Amino acid sequence: MGWKLKLGAGIVAFYLIFAIIAPYVVNRENVENWYSITYWTHNPRFAPPEWVNLFGRSLPVTETIEAVKAGEDVYKMAYSFHYSTLPDDIIILFKTPPKGTVTVNVTTPDGRTFTVYSGPPVELDFRKSPPVAQSIIRNSGMNFTMDEKITLMVTGKVLNVIFSRREGESWMPVKGTYLFTVSASSEPYLKVVGKVCCPMGTDAFGRDLWSAFLWGTRQTLELVFSIAATAVLLGLLLGLAGSVSGRNGSAVDFASQVSTMLPMIPLLIALIPILQTVSYYGSLSVPVWDFAIVLGLLLFGRISRNIKTMAVVEKSKEYARAARALGGSEWWVTKHHVMRIVLPYALSEFILLSAKALALISILGFFRVIPGFNWGGLLAMVIKQRALYLGAWWMVIPIGTSIAVLALGFVLIHLEMEERFIDPWLS
Repeated sequence: MGWKLKLGAGIVAFYLIFAIIAPYVVNRENVENWYSITYWTHNPRFAPPEWVNLFGRSLPVTETIEAVKAGEDVYKMAYSFHYSTLPDDIIILFKTPPKGTVTVNVTTPDGRTFTVYSGPPVELDFRKSPPVAQSIIRNSGMNFTMDEKITLMVTGKVLNVIFSRREGESWMPVKGTYLFTVSASSEPYLKVVGKVCCPMGTDAFGRDLWSAFLWGTRQTLELVFSIAATAVLLGLLLGLAGSVSGRNGSAVDFASQVSTMLPMIPLLIALIPILQTVSYYGSLSVPVWDFAIVLGLLLFGRISRNIKTMAVVEKSKEYARAARALGGSEWWVTKHHVMRIVLPYALSEFILLSAKALALISILGFFRVIPGFNWGGLLAMVIKQRALYLGAWWMVIPIGTSIAVLALGFVLIHLEMEERFIDPWLS
């Protein structure tokens, strides 16, 4: 096994592992609600991945803190704050809608205890909910002028009142454990909207890119292999059929010629609206095999014509003619002499077409007509949200690099197979 085959197979296997584990590590709700903007309301926008903190950063991580029951209708949640900057927001949510009065108290590491909110159930968003923000400022025990109160409200810096202490005109974060005590008829949980989120960050809507990448890898490979398998199978069968002399062989050869002449991209753009269904959120949905068959019909022509040529050449060789002279049928000659030549070629074309299908999925992503949940759609998202212009490298690098690296893996395998099987036959 040469180095090209080893490296190429390793690359493809790496992404296959991602595709296999996707159903076990991805929350299906994240995928099903990908186009529902309200589902991602409580995630930070354009947040880099959590692991950036490993490189000297100290940014609050987005996390969910479950409550511990401390008495009848009393719940406690402890948040360990040890960062150099404040989180974007703190939100208290309930597993079921509470009834009656809701009271939230906070105890800070420097010994302050005050009421964050007490009143009827509202959205307990510390930064964005005016009743909660006003209660924090009023009950914090700090003295503010009217202008300072307005500034805290308008700029959304009300979290400084909880997580920082005033030093002149500036605020200094107070690190330690913050204890939130909630009195309510329903069990709460605390959502910390941090500066970093998820293993691969978030996009402009706060969507989890890790879930998108894993599930997109699965559907991308499913599309790629379905398209390549359809085209190669059609090319193999019709190529062998075209090598038979007579009217049937000529008809099959004509179909192969038509396939090679059809304009692929324009035809796909025209056909997808016919095949598609549109979801509630406006996303396109085309059955994988419908898409694979259409692309297979557009791609099989060259393979079919090459296989026909190889079959005709093999059948004209002396040992094939001798086999027929001794009573061997057309099928026997094809099975024992032609197939041993065309099968390695078909496998090599399957690998090469996989790379081509990957490129087509990426190109169709630019036109936003690629169906399903795959890298083409994610590439379109990167372009639409101007991720490169805005410096959201965590959106650009994984998708762009993965498309290039996986295509390279397919090409390396194809080159190795070409050197081993096709070149010796040609010579």
